[in-house]
Amino acid sequence: MEINEQVKTAYKELKNQKEEFGVFYKSVFHIHTPESHDYSLLEEWNDEVYKKKSDNDIYEIAKEKIEGVDKFTLLMHEEDSQKYGYSSCKEYLSYLILANELYLQKIGCVVVCDHNSIKGIKKLETSICLLNSKYPKHVFPHVFNGVEISCADKLHIVLIFDKKKLQIVEDWLNNNIMDVESGTYETSLNVMTYFSNNGIFCYIAHINSSNIFKKDYLAGGYRQKLLQSSLIECLGVSGKEHIERINNNISKYNKSVKVKYILDNDSHNIEGLVKNIMWIKGSKRSYEMIIEAMLNYDISVRFQDVDNFPKNYIKGVHIPKDDQINRFLINKDEQLSYNIIFSPDLNCFIGGRGTGKSTTLNILQYCLTQKVRNERELEFICRNPNIFILYELDGDEYIVEMGIRSISKKDDKEHILRKFGKNKKGLYHYSYRFDSGEIQQLARSQDLNIYHVKYKGEEFERVSNKARILGEMFDTVYSVNDLVKKADNDEMTEFIYNLLLKNKQLAKPTINGEKTKFRSISEMIVKVNNKKNQRAEQVEKIISSFNEKNIGRLKIVYEQSDKFRAPNFKNWLSKNLKNNKIKLLVIAEDCGINTKKKLTDKANFYNVKCIEFSTIENISIAIGRDNRVAVGITDDGFIKKFKQLLEEGGKQ
Repeated sequence: MEINEQVKTAYKELKNQKEEFGVFYKSVFHIHTPESHDYSLLEEWNDEVYKKKSDNDIYEIAKEKIEGVDKFTLLMHEEDSQKYGYSSCKEYLSYLILANELYLQKIGCVVVCDHNSIKGIKKLETSICLLNSKYPKHVFPHVFNGVEISCADKLHIVLIFDKKKLQIVEDWLNNNIMDVESGTYETSLNVMTYFSNNGIFCYIAHINSSNIFKKDYLAGGYRQKLLQSSLIECLGVSGKEHIERINNNISKYNKSVKVKYILDNDSHNIEGLVKNIMWIKGSKRSYEMIIEAMLNYDISVRFQDVDNFPKNYIKGVHIPKDDQINRFLINKDEQLSYNIIFSPDLNCFIGGRGTGKSTTLNILQYCLTQKVRNERELEFICRNPNIFILYELDGDEYIVEMGIRSISKKDDKEHILRKFGKNKKGLYHYSYRFDSGEIQQLARSQDLNIYHVKYKGEEFERVSNKARILGEMFDTVYSVNDLVKKADNDEMTEFIYNLLLKNKQLAKPTINGEKTKFRSISEMIVKVNNKKNQRAEQVEKIISSFNEKNIGRLKIVYEQSDKFRAPNFKNWLSKNLKNNKIKLLVIAEDCGINTKKKLTDKANFYNVKCIEFSTIENISIAIGRDNRVAVGITDDGFIKKFKQLLEEGGKQ
């Protein structure tokens, strides 16, 4: 099989694999339908204008908005429209226009929340189904059951519920709603407590437009009770820009809660459907999907179009079958190719010992970095002579091929295992050694190919600059598998050091200071402390980026030792006199009698020449330190020059 054919086969098999992980659905929470008393259909209308429009008026709008609308006018007769649950032709056409807009906007999840009524849910579902044949290639908008309840404390509560809970919601509405405009006499706290106890998801809608944080809002005790409860773990807002202010207000009452925010679309017309879009991740659109998304909020809910996120991730691994080779990851009985695809967000490897978790991670790391820890790991990886990785980099697809040649070919002297992995016994008549850097170099040059996928897999263009592409694809210092191994082997210090120095903005630490003059010591210490401060700032920038990407896995904390201080010259003198390092002791002429005697006695004891010279002030200035009564000189050349100056008569 030609190499390009192998690449094509790998690409095709990976692309044909069923995705078992969730996808992000474009979603609108809390929309209104013509069932709401204040619905307007069009943004230029208000609810009063809409109420006055006739069947024919709405039909003209339908003809304008829905291409080929005549196909759907079979229900223009009132009796036919009622058969599907609509109260009139006008209502039928209005729902049809709304459903059509959901298709056009490619909305996958829509939560219907009419005011104090659930009658509009079924009507919208019917309209969506009627239009399904018109949009066979579009995302089918899935309708979720919901309702917006107007409470006595002027807060609005949104319920989202499963069909299993429909009867509970319906009974409560019948018993507690005065009318669709007035809402209920119950407080929001009572409403949320009741439905939460019945397993129904609920939250305060558009809290930013309420008066709950104003001083004159009802009794302070009621507000405190509501905001300190677990019922506010999810809150609705009319826009992302309100979140910071709401968080600040909530923290005054409840510092422990981390609020999960829902963008309330709250549209009363079709133009409003484009506002406050959310993206919810799930595998199957259901009530459980919403609950799971709220539980895994950080990874399952986004406010930004997922298509605008950079997609740099491993899409899948393919290891082709080979009847001649016994490989660990291949089913021994069926000898099927090994295919595994990955989510762009979160992947978990779960399994017992020996099921291939670490092997798969090691293969990924070897193919993308060509690095292994030891010969045993390399030998194990080489049981799979051909490995293909499908990678998405900035929207483009690449196939990384690690084509390890078969070890069974005895004449293949260039095989990587013959060089580095299987020669402890001198099987191939040369000395054994293992060098990770040489393995990387050899594997990258002879075994690795990278192909740029073009025209949806019809063409594969070989990439020449493999190192650059690999550098963009995979950063070894962020490998969790590596982190675990390094932590176990006490290699974490080296890992962190390499992480920091890999950053081109952070140079290796160097200190350039004057080395010979005593007067420069103080200045050099100041320079060193300044450099330490600068380096601390640079390091913090690097590790903060790392820590943000690895929340919950690893956190690096950077600390510096105490700042450099001037040495204790008294102790230094005593120590170095004892060690015979000081060749000449210079004592200030104006120092105290007792101090002079102690220094002189100690110098004589250790046979060190001692002279009196100048003053405390002058000696202190010369060495850049305050109040120094003596200085020990260790350099023979300096002593010679010093004595020469003294002989020339210069005590200055």
